Amino acid sequence: MIKKSLLIGGAILSVTAAGIAGTGIVSAQSQVTQSSSLVDKIASTFNLNKSEVQKVFDENRQEKETQHQQQFKEKLDQAVKEGKLTQDQETKLLAKLDELRKFRESLKDKSMSERKDAMKTKMEEFKKWLTDNKIPSEYAPMGGHGPHGHHGPQGQTESDNDTQ
Repeated sequence: MIKKSLLIGGAILSVTAAGIAGTGIVSAQSQVTQSSSLVDKIASTFNLNKSEVQKVFDENRQEKETQHQQQFKEKLDQAVKEGKLTQDQETKLLAKLDELRKFRESLKDKSMSERKDAMKTKMEEFKKWLTDNKIPSEYAPMGGHGPHGHHGPQGQTESDNDTQ
C-alpha cells in the first residue's frame, strides 16, 4: 500500500512538473489527454478506482493553480509598489486574465486544431490589448507563449481542462 502511495505521488509530481514546464495554452490543454491516459494507467496498474485517482490529480492541479495565481498577484502588487504598473493596469490585467480563462474553458469541446486557431487569434488580440493598455508584456503571465506564462491564462487554469 505504501508502495502504491509512493508511485501515485511520483506520478502526480511528474504530471505537475510537466504542467509547469509546458508552454502555451494549446500544449497545456493537450495535457488533458496525457493526464487522462496517466490516470487510466495508474488506476489500472495499481487496481485503484479511476475516479479517486482523478480526484487526486484534480485537487493537486487546483492547489498548484491557486498557488500560481497568488504568486502572480504578488508579482503584480510589487510592480504597482515599484511604480512599474498602475493599480488600474493591475486591475484590468487580472480581469482580462479571468476573461481569457473563461474563453479557454469554452474551447474544451473543440478539436485541438480549433483550440489552437482560436487561441492564436485570442493571443494576438491579447498582445494588442496589452499594448493599448500600456502594460509591459513582462507582466503578462505568458512570456510570449500563451496567457498563462508556462500554463495559459492565470491559473488554468487550465483546470478548467488541463493538468497544471
